Amino acid sequence: RKGHGQTHCFAATMAIQRRVCLLVLGFSLTAGFIDLVTLVHFSQFAGLQTGNMILIGRDLYRLTLPDESKTELLKAIAFHVATLISHFAGVLCFCALAHTCKGPVRVGAWLKGRPVRVGAVLVGVLTLSGALLDLLSKGNEWSVCFIAASMGAMNFIPSPNSELGSKLFLMTVLTTGNLQKSAKMLFKLLICQRFTDAEKQQTCCAVTTIFGTILGALLGALALFGNPFASKPYGDSIYLLLMSPVQTVLLCLHDHMFRPPTSDFNQASTSLAAVPSSEA
Repeated sequence: RKGHGQTHCFAATMAIQRRVCLLVLGFSLTAGFIDLVTLVHFSQFAGLQTGNMILIGRDLYRLTLPDESKTELLKAIAFHVATLISHFAGVLCFCALAHTCKGPVRVGAWLKGRPVRVGAVLVGVLTLSGALLDLLSKGNEWSVCFIAASMGAMNFIPSPNSELGSKLFLMTVLTTGNLQKSAKMLFKLLICQRFTDAEKQQTCCAVTTIFGTILGALLGALALFGNPFASKPYGDSIYLLLMSPVQTVLLCLHDHMFRPPTSDFNQASTSLAAVPSSEA
């Protein structure tokens, strides 16, 4: 009976790990896809803000060149800065909404203790707004600010930086840290060091994020290549419009998998972070 119970427990753990990895794959595919579309269409990274910072530095250098248009370069720099600020504002908006969800019941029973559901709506609405603004105005480069705000909130919610006690505890948009973690775990494997269950899960999520982002960008490139609306200057935003419900669904799945039964989400601890074992 003891052996049967251990086998059942192992199978349940593996099922949970598979669901977590699939969720991470969904987040990373979406991030890679959206960043590729916004980079090609708007010359901006909606999620990867390090890239926008590098673009600012590049354009500052180009200001020193005699043959470059100073007006266009200054506009491009302002555009990059606006995207950075929008990404920042998306995180700020989610923090404000999450704080509201801890307030009195008058904010609504649906919101009480469910900040990720609120974030799912926020993220979807922001992406939808950016895509519609670009489509309805037949090309509006500033609409990427809404997409950047959406990606800021989407990356923040499952990250170690949020105050949610139950979450993936993983950056699903930024791949540098996941690449470093994968390298560290590969070294441990080469020296025959045993992995804990938590390390196995973290390694799987890190590798999934890396390859998921690459695959998402590849899918984005293929989608743009076969876009039937490519002749229009705003045709690429069709794909951003389609990604809006995908983002909302992913965050709702995250809420379903990680949200604890208690309404006090700050006191729960069901994330992938290390949780100290209780002693009898």
